[in-house]
Amino acid sequence: MTGVQAMAINSANINSGVEFISTGFGSRQFVSIEAQIGSFDTVDIDGNDRNRDVGRDAQATINGALTVGDGLKVKLNTSTLDMELELNAAFGEGTQSFAITGGGALFQLGSQVNANQQVNIGIQSVAANNLGDGTDGYLNDLVAGGTASLIGGNTDRASRILETAIKQVSVMRGRLGAFQKNTLETSMNSMQIALENVTASESSIRDADFAAETAQLTRNQILTQAGTSVLATANSTPQQVLRLLQ
Repeated sequence: MTGVQAMAINSANINSGVEFISTGFGSRQFVSIEAQIGSFDTVDIDGNDRNRDVGRDAQATINGALTVGDGLKVKLNTSTLDMELELNAAFGEGTQSFAITGGGALFQLGSQVNANQQVNIGIQSVAANNLGDGTDGYLNDLVAGGTASLIGGNTDRASRILETAIKQVSVMRGRLGAFQKNTLETSMNSMQIALENVTASESSIRDADFAAETAQLTRNQILTQAGTSVLATANSTPQQVLRLLQ
């Protein structure tokens, strides 16, 4: 209930002392001990003499980018990679390495096929054996005969599993909604504006061409009329000379 487990340091020796361990992970988790009667010695995991210790968040280097998680949850959002994962507590302390070889969906956002105009997004499995956590259990544990079955009277544990599952689905919906609003719709609006600008430019170019053709037509008509007038004048001159000779 307090998020802290207690156990004997050495079960074979009752005088070995008591070890308190937080059931959660991260800098928001802590263990604090206060003597109600008498006094006792307290030592943290590093051997320092104190009665309060705070957890640490996981750190990860993903594709060369350093990110600090929230407990065991690590997030990364860059122009080429948007991901969220939860590390397994079985990794333990120290440095661990692993590779992600696939997953997620690739969306093409621009006209050119390159990494700058593409984005990936993936979501975790929503199967009953994945919704929940390793501390309280998963949704498939609620079935009859499961470790958190309501028939078995595990109402408190079942409630915590349901709350965790609802939170995970809500977070997933939030990620998809944010992706749609901030990425897809923004890209659509940008391309729509670009289309409007290109259409307006094309209209201006077409109007300019029409005006040029109209001016050229007027010029040709004037030249034709002038040529006809000169030709008529030239044909009438010999006739006038003949009249004078008569």
